[in-house]
Order: sequence, then C-alpha cells, then structure tokens
Amino acid sequence: MNYAKGELTVRLQTAGLSFPVLLDPALDLANWQQVASTGPCPRRGTRWSMIRRDAKWCCSAASNRIQGSLRPSAIHGNGTGRAGQNASKSAPGRYMHAMSYDEARERAVLFGGYGYNLRNDTWEWDGTIWMARSVVGPPARRNHAMTFDRAQGKTLLFGGSPGEGSLADTWEWDGTTWLQRSVPGPKARAGHAMVYDAARAKVVLFGGNGFDFSGSDDDTWEWDGTSWTFRTRGRPSARFAYAMVYDSARHITVLFGGQYGGMDETWEWEGTTWSQRMIAGPAGRAEHAMAFDQLHVKTVLFGGSGASVGGDTWVYSVLGFPCDSDSECPSFTAWMGSVVSRRSVANAKHATVQAPRASVRR
Repeated sequence: MNYAKGELTVRLQTAGLSFPVLLDPALDLANWQQVASTGPCPRRGTRWSMIRRDAKWCCSAASNRIQGSLRPSAIHGNGTGRAGQNASKSAPGRYMHAMSYDEARERAVLFGGYGYNLRNDTWEWDGTIWMARSVVGPPARRNHAMTFDRAQGKTLLFGGSPGEGSLADTWEWDGTTWLQRSVPGPKARAGHAMVYDAARAKVVLFGGNGFDFSGSDDDTWEWDGTSWTFRTRGRPSARFAYAMVYDSARHITVLFGGQYGGMDETWEWEGTTWSQRMIAGPAGRAEHAMAFDQLHVKTVLFGGSGASVGGDTWVYSVLGFPCDSDSECPSFTAWMGSVVSRRSVANAKHATVQAPRASVRR
C-alpha cells in the first residue's frame, strides 16, 4: 500500500484471496514528504516552538559546526516552506537549550543552553521581540527538556546536564517565578524530550542519556501536575537527542530519530502503547527540531546531524478516516479501477468492493 500525490495504490497478492474485499474505515496513511524550503542555514541543536496566535513557528538558536553557536534569530515559517527572519534584539548565541510555547501568555519561553559557557538565563519571545527575564531559576544546564503544561498553566522543565553527568530536578515557570518541585521521578538524564498530551492532561517524557557512561534510557514517564508516573520501557529502543511533538489533531505523540537508537524511525504514543510507523522518511539524524503545525495539521521537522549537519525541511502527516466532507480528504484511486469517496467509506461500517481479477496489480 502506498499513498503519494493524492493517490492510494493498493497491491494485492491474489493467491488464496476470497472476494469481496473489505475496506476498513479505520485505515490511516502516514507519510513523510520533503519540502523545498528557503530558510535557516543548516544547523543542529535548534529548538522550534509553534506560535499558535499567528500560525507560525519560532526557531531559536543553534550550532552549525562552522559558525559555532548561532544567535536566537526568531526565524519563522508559515507552513509553505518559506521563512523569514526577525532581526529584533535577541539572546546571546547558544544551542542545546530548551524552548516551549506558553499558550496562556502567548509567548515562547527559552531557558539555558550552551554558548561558550553553560547558561541559566530565561528569555521570552512575544512574536516581536526577545525579552530577558531577570529571575533566579534552575542552575545552568544544557540538553534539558521543557513543555507547557496547559492544565497547570505553567512551563515544566526536567533534567539536563550541568556539564558532566545529568540532573533529575523538576521545575515550573509561571511567567514570573521558577519553582522547584521536590518530587521523585525519572532518574537523572539529558537529551530527552517532553510534550503535553492535551487529551489526557499529562506531560509525556521519553528516553535520554545519563551523560555519565551509564548509557541511554528507553523508559516512558508521565507528569500529572503533582507527581511522575512510570509507564513503560523497551519501546522505542534507548536513545537521546531525538525530537518529539504532540499531534493535537489525532491526540498522538510523535517521535522521530535520535542518537544510538533508530535514527530514521518514526514512533507514536497514544497513551498506552508505542507503535512504530514502518514508512520511509528523512535520513537518520539526531539533534533536529520538530513542531506541530496546527493550521496545516502537519508535523514539521528541520535540520539535525547525521552524515552531515542538515538544513532540510520535512513534513509528516497522516491521512485517515473519517472526514467531515469529501472536499477535505481527496478521493483515492484503488486497484478496483474506480474512485471511491473517502466520506462514503467513513460513514459505512464496512465498504464492500467487488474486485475484478483483471484490475488487480501484482
């Protein structure tokens, strides 16, 4: 089965096949597609944050191994592959920092990272300018993770590396003050990621690395605003420096790549089980960035390091049932030699198609 350019192609091995054939309305089709983009220079260790107010995303600083640490340049895109750069005041250059979007206050929050030295500064981007926040907060670190906890109305930070080894502390930022939460939870790690699962009101954390020769982690944890709960381990395989986003349209967490794991693997978490999507996509990489574009209902991936430092842009989308109207989801041409409305299939418990043998592609 393959979906490309608006057409679904199904190849059947007809030996021993009984007819009629049923099309399952729960069918969905995942697809990675590279986008021609004039945007940021190749980089790794960058961070992206969707600015939902104007359906654009903000790209903060990074490293390109040529110029060293780049300044947070507030590069933004509009879902078409085009990008622009806002030349306003910005924070000192850095990478391996963390950034998330505060939905309540409509601004991106950036903390820490490395730029000639470890940093412990807090900055915010309101869509126009970067603003330094002169506050006492977490100790300096890199490779930590942050996400906005919508249920609590706060930005959550966990872990990271203070230079050698890693940390296991949990912090919350309410827009004014950093507060450390003294609770047990995941072991010390860095290079992990976190997303907020809005459907279940939980923060999801996966993997990471101890940065102390203890190896990488393959465990999944969730934060409910009060405590951490261990969920599972073993899938995906242990890795760090991957990227992870929450697909709010499907209520699914999407993970791609990572160091020492499946660098070209796509995984999804629906709150109970991790499932691998066996599809072709971007070349294997780590230290890339991803954000979910709510307007275009796609996950956007940029850059990272693999065989080289990349500057490529990819989008990940899942075409599936049901659709509200035929115009929202294109019809597909299948091997039965006719065009079938996706909505008509979605509205039926099962769609039965009589398949002439002559039309089957082997």
